[in-house]
Amino acid sequence: MARTISAFIDRSGNKQWGDGVARSQKLREGLYIIEFEQPLSNYPVVTATVFGSEWQTFNLSAAVVDVSPHHVVYVTSSPDHPQDCGTMVIIVGE
Repeated sequence: MARTISAFIDRSGNKQWGDGVARSQKLREGLYIIEFEQPLSNYPVVTATVFGSEWQTFNLSAAVVDVSPHHVVYVTSSPDHPQDCGTMVIIVGE
């Protein structure tokens, strides 16, 4: 059965709201990890989207760089360097 984990992670790496997230953390500028409350039985599908005012985020992107049944790692960046940014994350797995 599919399980959905969702969260809003602020630019400091703190979970502001969400379900299924045990811990979130900023590892370094623009690099974040989300650990799940309960491991999934397979590798999930992940979507991460930058969140913030248009004037602050129009040139930023989010990319998932590592995924496992226990955690997800993603990076937020401008075109030329990592940059801290709030993100909305949806993780779907079994």
